[in-house]
Amino acid sequence: MPPGRDEKLDIFFQPIHEAASTIKSFIKKGLFIRVYCHHDADGVSAGGIIGRALGRLGADFRIRVWKQMDDLLLKDLASESPSPCIFIDLGGGYLDIIQEYLKDVNVIILDHHEPSGDPFPSLIHANPHLSGLDGAREVSGSGVSYFVAKSLDSKNVDLSCVAVVGALGDLQDKNEERELKGINATIVRDGIDANVLAVEKDLLFFGRETRPIHRALSLTTNPFIPGLSGHEDQCLGFLVNLGFQLKDGERWRTLAELSKDEKQLLFSKLVEYIVESGSSNSSPLELIGKVYTLIREDKLTFLRDGREFSSLLNACSRTQKTGLALAICLGSRGSTLHEAEAAVEEYRRTLAKYLDWAASDQGNVEETDFCYILRGEKVVDERMIGSVSSILVASNILNPSKPLISIALTEEGMIKVSARASTSLLEKGLNLGTIMQKAAELVNGRGGGHDVAAGALIPVGSEDPFLHETMILLKEVLG
Repeated sequence: MPPGRDEKLDIFFQPIHEAASTIKSFIKKGLFIRVYCHHDADGVSAGGIIGRALGRLGADFRIRVWKQMDDLLLKDLASESPSPCIFIDLGGGYLDIIQEYLKDVNVIILDHHEPSGDPFPSLIHANPHLSGLDGAREVSGSGVSYFVAKSLDSKNVDLSCVAVVGALGDLQDKNEERELKGINATIVRDGIDANVLAVEKDLLFFGRETRPIHRALSLTTNPFIPGLSGHEDQCLGFLVNLGFQLKDGERWRTLAELSKDEKQLLFSKLVEYIVESGSSNSSPLELIGKVYTLIREDKLTFLRDGREFSSLLNACSRTQKTGLALAICLGSRGSTLHEAEAAVEEYRRTLAKYLDWAASDQGNVEETDFCYILRGEKVVDERMIGSVSSILVASNILNPSKPLISIALTEEGMIKVSARASTSLLEKGLNLGTIMQKAAELVNGRGGGHDVAAGALIPVGSEDPFLHETMILLKEVLG
């Protein structure tokens, strides 16, 4: 018989406790610990959690943010003294090359992506997939890191709110209830018990704590509301016509400041609007979900709401300011937060430019029998291609019955592939992570990820055979 839920959890926590015990032994021996975390919101949240846990124990360590696991990073690490390495939110799919370069080094991997390659004697690998749990929905890289931190010292339970931010940044709330479930629910309970987190059901506008109501509505793209999403003036007019008091004196009110009755009125009118617009891709119920509030953060800042916090980290990552993101997760505020908020505005402007291009005749998303293709090699920054893809899939522009495959050119002269799909395709058995892995290996590249959000890195010039193989694999599932 396959293992039951409790047995899976026991298997999941075994390497977590082993990792914590081993880290303590590193510290006791006075070893220098090299820590590398992925550059996305989940990765830097995870890096901040481990960094703060190590700092509280007086460890001698260095933490760096990295874009992807590759030979360049591993060659660099192999050239240094063989001190322990901790890879966070990356590495699980690259066990073979890690072993090639670091077989004589103590390696700890805290990841949630589908693993690939064989383990080796000096490796401790904590990953939900190894116990049959879902790393795409049940726990993210920051969640795995949180449990290691909690095992290091129970006082680290206050870092649970950072793990929630990471899970939200990894879109692990993509369900009908817009709620963190599975192992993530345990982390949420820890945050509530530690008095660092509050949870309630509410409207899910982007910028609910920081933006004027009309702007928060215009920035909301999940669900995509035709005529309102991306149109601030129309949103202002929509709210004025409903008779909303949008200002408190000279200051614009935020969604978080609306009364319960005002929120109910707004929701009912948005439902009417969406139904009348006839948009088949927009579900009004997606406007409602669990709101995760970091109650020790200042009100009216990006760090008060969990989703806004994660969007700030994502913006820093996409605008090459990962140091700011990590510093915030390590506890820095003040001028660091002001710089990060400026990065959000830069990110929004750049993203809008790319989305306008993608929807234009020049961008022209190509539709094939089994997917859409967006070729952004010479236009879209590689760091933004994933965000562009996610928003396009969530909008009403594309048919949700087909995934989107987007490509961009990296600084290193490779092709980055970003694959996104609607969760409705899971019913057909779609797993983009597996498809990206198989198609990339055919052209001497590497790929992987989750079922509806995955990616690959392939050589320049191999795009056509890669896409051809991707079509074949998609046809097997969707045909």
